[in-house]
Amino acid sequence: MMLSWIPENWGEKHEAPGAGAAHTHTGPNSINCVTNAHYFLAFFSALPHRTRALNSDQRHTNFSPAGSFEIFPQNSDLFSSWSSTKETLIIGLSSTRLAAIAKLEQENDLFELHQLKIGVVDKKALLLAQQMKEELLHQEIGYGEGLDALLTLFGLHVLRSHSSLKKKPKIKGGGLSPHAWSMISDYIHAHLGQKLTIEKLAEITLLSPSHFLRAFREKSGDTPHQYILKARLSAARDLISQTDAPLNEIAKTAGFASNAHMATSIKRVWGATPSQLRKASRKSL
Repeated sequence: MMLSWIPENWGEKHEAPGAGAAHTHTGPNSINCVTNAHYFLAFFSALPHRTRALNSDQRHTNFSPAGSFEIFPQNSDLFSSWSSTKETLIIGLSSTRLAAIAKLEQENDLFELHQLKIGVVDKKALLLAQQMKEELLHQEIGYGEGLDALLTLFGLHVLRSHSSLKKKPKIKGGGLSPHAWSMISDYIHAHLGQKLTIEKLAEITLLSPSHFLRAFREKSGDTPHQYILKARLSAARDLISQTDAPLNEIAKTAGFASNAHMATSIKRVWGATPSQLRKASRKSL
């Protein structure tokens, strides 16, 4: 597991294929490891005395302000210690996952991550980290896919801002063509029970992830995550109202993590439990 080296009592963790995020909150402590993936550290709190050694025996102690951002490429020899309470978001991306994002975005999966000094602030990375923190803490409707989408956006930001890849020229113009929209909509509705990632959806339309996100929102008015959630809720409601299938089977077919997750989502949107929806549909017949 990518985040298994992070102690459970440090905070909430989430892992997806080739990626993971952990919100950590811990007192004075230290870490000494060789990274098994590319790791990125966003600081929510300031650290007056932070000591770090990266691929070196020399340890440097500096002040890390809130908003600091650090990069630890895969196979880095890392030592880190801190003498006060630390709150961070740790993001892990495998070489395969980050290379796949790079190839979709730039048609080139060869890159080198740039090293950052202690104390460098990255406001966009911090914003994405804060959004991931909220997903981890509250785990609301669509939590898993929402976090996975944020991990992809985070990977795009790192490649554009902190790697040897150059920014891609902005692509002017519009949303998805009618044919592309039909393909993507049909694919989503046919695969609601499966994990739907931005990378896969962008691949279907032959667009880079960033262009796909812009085009999809322009066409539908929703983000892919919002659109998929609405489709799952609609599919679940139809199956509940029109069939006698067990609720746990319906939850799986519609793509919810569990029956409880489906029930919570339906209650929040329609103010009724799945059983109440089924009962009401029978009365109307």
